[in-house]
Amino acid sequence: MPTCVGTRLLRFALGASLLAGVHAANVRNSRALDSPIGAPLDLSCESLKEPLGMDVAQPRLSWKLTDSRRGAKQTAYEIQVASSAAKLAADQADVWDSGKIASGTSRNLLYGGPALAASRRYYWRVRVWDKDGKPYPPSATTWWETGLMGQKNWKGKWIGYEEPVLDRMREADAIWITNPENKVPDMSTDTHHNFRFQFELAKRVLRATLYVTGRDTAGAWLNGKPVLEAQPLPPWKQMPWRTYRSTDLTRQIEVGKNLLAIDVLHYAVEPRRGVSDDSQTPMSATVAIEDQDGTFHTFTSSEHGWKATLDAKGNWQGPAFDDSAWKEAIRYVPPTNSFDGSEAGDPWPTGAVKALRRSFPVAEPILSARLYATALGAYSFSINGKQVGDQILAPGWTDFRQRVIYQAYDVTDLVKTGNNAIGALLAVLLWMNIVSQVLFFGGELCKVVAAGSSGAGRSGNAPAASA
Repeated sequence: MPTCVGTRLLRFALGASLLAGVHAANVRNSRALDSPIGAPLDLSCESLKEPLGMDVAQPRLSWKLTDSRRGAKQTAYEIQVASSAAKLAADQADVWDSGKIASGTSRNLLYGGPALAASRRYYWRVRVWDKDGKPYPPSATTWWETGLMGQKNWKGKWIGYEEPVLDRMREADAIWITNPENKVPDMSTDTHHNFRFQFELAKRVLRATLYVTGRDTAGAWLNGKPVLEAQPLPPWKQMPWRTYRSTDLTRQIEVGKNLLAIDVLHYAVEPRRGVSDDSQTPMSATVAIEDQDGTFHTFTSSEHGWKATLDAKGNWQGPAFDDSAWKEAIRYVPPTNSFDGSEAGDPWPTGAVKALRRSFPVAEPILSARLYATALGAYSFSINGKQVGDQILAPGWTDFRQRVIYQAYDVTDLVKTGNNAIGALLAVLLWMNIVSQVLFFGGELCKVVAAGSSGAGRSGNAPAASA
């Protein structure tokens, strides 16, 4: 199972970097032999056994004493770190040797050697001395492997894919609007917040889609004909109104003038503490148009061109209705004392799971390969048709506005000489909607460093992944 390590990533979404590098010949079979009797056991780095992708500059090392004699205790220790298990076996700590230190501490001892290199495996062991000053046998050799050790070493570029119409809708940046009336309604009955918008088309369109939502639910009419029904209130009395619902307008939309009418139905429910129940409720809408020549344009909810009122009477959904008494809609300003949050967020639809793949060649045998990956959403990778790792819903939840966690995977057994293919799936999760609705992958997907039989490395930048 991969080790999760944090790094500050201030871009949008998914990044991946595949590294294949030269390690010592025993990288793939580096499990230590059983420790001799009396030797320290349970060696750990940052409380993990043989962690992969460790980004801590001075990792904390720990072990356990195994002496069962009465009054047994540790009186001194020596930590040895080397570039290979073979060098430790020869008592050559070529990275760092703490020397003999008089101390009974065996937990969270800081590594004190030179700065650690990125994506490198370090082998270590410990010697300890007993209550009489006699040395125990040294521990078995174990290891930790560093991650990217800083954002400067993240070489993958951020890439993405979304349907063109969703991309244009996001860029259109519709705002939340509401009716200008601010009277306190009768809390025992449902309230209807009504909106009308006229727009004109100069030519026949290829496709037209309405994206709309409002608290608690929205119904819509185009040119007097219903195109979207409001949803009933479920038994739990909460509605998923912060995300757009969509409906196809292609058949109903006309060349020339069109009238879009929207009714936001706010249900009368038992007031919840901290939730405002006043006469203003938010609405957001986008009409996405694709012309016959493939160009896109949109009409969005705004403070201009939209009229609004509360609990309208008559056939207000039709084009012939006289709305001269209605006022212009205004930008919705959420109450500051609401436990539901001061911002409604962006109601963009999440869309389907996105799939990306690319192929890459490997000319020489690989001794070691690593995949570093993350996403603003849940991701899953595969290489040559086999799943990478066993995590579900990686990379896990964090506030992506502050920090994104990446994972490190050992993919040595998945990469082969010749042609290879890497695939990625990405989906937005429900609790991620508040932060980001847009699906982006990261990537100049691979940087490969291959090792031939001579052990000499060579590197090259793989081309960008294609959607």
